[in-house]
Amino acid sequence: MEKKEIEKYLETRDFGRNLVCLETTGSTNFDAKKAAANGCDHGYTVVSDEQTAGRGRLDHEWMSPAGINIYVSIVLRPHVAASCFPQIPVICAIALHKALAKMVPAVELALKWPNDLLTVHNKRKISGILCEGVTMKDRSLAVVTGVGINVNSSLEDFPENLRATVTSLKMETGKKWNRERVLAAFLNSFETIFNEWEAAGGTLRPFMDYWNHHDLLAGQAIAIEQGPQIEEGVSCGIDDEGRLLLETPNGMKLIHAGDVHLHAVKSDMEA
Repeated sequence: MEKKEIEKYLETRDFGRNLVCLETTGSTNFDAKKAAANGCDHGYTVVSDEQTAGRGRLDHEWMSPAGINIYVSIVLRPHVAASCFPQIPVICAIALHKALAKMVPAVELALKWPNDLLTVHNKRKISGILCEGVTMKDRSLAVVTGVGINVNSSLEDFPENLRATVTSLKMETGKKWNRERVLAAFLNSFETIFNEWEAAGGTLRPFMDYWNHHDLLAGQAIAIEQGPQIEEGVSCGIDDEGRLLLETPNGMKLIHAGDVHLHAVKSDMEA
């Protein structure tokens, strides 16, 4: 992607203002973590046309073909307690949802805890988010937020085992999108949401209405993989710390992390 083209659409103070554009790399998150460890500024951003070792959450591979999608990582230096950092994937997902809803209103998207965006009509995934902590040169803590957005992918760009569950802006709208403009719209939205979150002291309270309105899982029977353990129940939304509220036959549970699957379980609550 062209750096000048991205900067043309930026309205940020920090995000994307120190911008590195690469043709190819192993992982933009790895590059951003290295920069953070060396003391880079808040908002330092790495974007690449291709990743050869892209990763999603829980060490899932993130397919990163060249020249068609967005692979970006931003270094964040939050001025809130480190205990609030697990909320960052949630605010990032909200920011991306807001940016895409404004840019591509014809494509209705939903938020799937903790940080995925899926189409409402066919439940296909359009983006993924991976946040990783890093200790900086001055021993302060930073968070690298990596985002993959399927912009101009066609179905054949994905391996066969993913074709039933993924989509892109192009697949949903039938037209090609300007990646630089999409990236800038996301960075603009993310900086605004991040600053609001930081000003609120590291709580999701200002964003709960938005999340609840677009929550894919609310009221749905789900299964949550946590390593070898599987929790089943009905999703009741999230709390203001970003934890999933899961109603189970044994009462309400707070879920901090896991891989969520929509799951037609029949629990005691439905009897």
